[in-house]
Amino acid sequence: MMYVRTTKTKSGATAVQIVSYIRRKTIINKHIGSANTEEQLEFLLETARKYILKQSGQRFLLQSQNKDYFLNKYKYTGIKYNFAYEILEDIYKKIGFHKIENFCLKDFSIIRVFDPSSKQKSLELLNTYFDLSYSKGDMYRKLKALSGQQASIEKTCIKFAEKSFNFNFNMVFYDVTTLYFESFEEDELRKCGFSKDNKHNQPQIVIGLIVNDEGFPISVQIFEGSKFEGHTLLPSILRFKKQYTAKDLTVIADAAMISLDNIKNLRTKRLKYIVGARLGNIKAEVLQKLVRKLNQVDGNTLRKRTKYGMMICEFSMKRYKKDMHEFDKQISKAKQRIKNPSKLLSRFKYIQKSNNSDFELNKKLIEKNKKLLGIKGYYTNLRGVSDDKIINHYHNLWKIEKAFRISKSDLNMRPIFSRKEDMIRIHILICFVSLAISKYVELNGHISIKRFCRLLKSVTRAQMINTITGEKSVMQNEIPAELKNCLRNLSLSY
Repeated sequence: MMYVRTTKTKSGATAVQIVSYIRRKTIINKHIGSANTEEQLEFLLETARKYILKQSGQRFLLQSQNKDYFLNKYKYTGIKYNFAYEILEDIYKKIGFHKIENFCLKDFSIIRVFDPSSKQKSLELLNTYFDLSYSKGDMYRKLKALSGQQASIEKTCIKFAEKSFNFNFNMVFYDVTTLYFESFEEDELRKCGFSKDNKHNQPQIVIGLIVNDEGFPISVQIFEGSKFEGHTLLPSILRFKKQYTAKDLTVIADAAMISLDNIKNLRTKRLKYIVGARLGNIKAEVLQKLVRKLNQVDGNTLRKRTKYGMMICEFSMKRYKKDMHEFDKQISKAKQRIKNPSKLLSRFKYIQKSNNSDFELNKKLIEKNKKLLGIKGYYTNLRGVSDDKIINHYHNLWKIEKAFRISKSDLNMRPIFSRKEDMIRIHILICFVSLAISKYVELNGHISIKRFCRLLKSVTRAQMINTITGEKSVMQNEIPAELKNCLRNLSLSY
């Protein structure tokens, strides 16, 4: 990169030169001339700028004609992303989190959206990207102050969901996931258990998340890592109902939450439900009737009263094609395993031992599961609601699954590095706030949070400080048209 330099000559004139700085050495590229008056100096400086522009296309950050504004009088402080911070801060305020007066909650939620990392690394990134610096001690003091703020954070999300997404407590969606630790030591909270990340030898916690029908987060609960996910449903939903006085509440959850005890407790607590049904264990005569009634006609449904509530089954041709593809793959794998029994190190779904202890296909199970291809079941205690509505409500569960994907992939919610329980809970709260920001962007900006942050990173501000006056000069590059459109959708000024 070339720069304009002015220097005094022995005769008292001001020489104007074009220089480069290579390996801390000054290389003079061209001597423009010497000036004895202000007019001559301004002419030579303008000539030098034009020369650089013609040679390299390089433009100047500062366009003032005053000689003090040139690089020999300025200290370059680098590129910052304060525009991105201001936009994410505006979203943080729109949701209402600014009412929880804790700058660490704001800063660490924003940096987790923008460039997620550990708490230690986040301190560096806040300074690198946004010129925000405070000590590690300040960070931990402010973060620990969040330990009693979960209810306030959840209430903020609920209030925003009521205002922006017409949330009215009638229907919530519940699911769980697991988050593992970068550790192998267990304690009362961090325990080994069934891991959705295939980290069975590492301690984890179980997270129960409640969202509205748009996938916007409204409540979060933490359980020990060894807890069975089906045992988290009642504690999470009952806590939510009691804390926020939800009267007519319907919970929608997947088949992993179904058990007779859960159903009985939901009924006892006067809660309504729509949950996925496991059809693999239904009796042969019920299966026969089900298959005959649905008759592989797309959209056909069947109702049957059961101990779990009303069971609604539907046949979908799209699901049938997908299930058939997976079914054929599994049968093909089973046949390959039988040919190579030494590779059968664990139980395989469609393989069983024959009378002579050889391995063979489980034809009875294959025939049964083949009949179930394309069929999905649901249990509910809702009355006066059509099959189509119940099925459509259940299908919205994909939105909570997407919320978990955002949390794990875009926000790097795991692995967790904290060891103490209070800091683990604070980490989850920060991720919860970051998820709310991300979902706001996705729902109102019609763009993924990953794409949105990529666009924000394209807008930078170059900064220089006048070493004489201390004045800071900033130049920001053009905002891309796509980002402008997103900001308009989010009702944000730029």
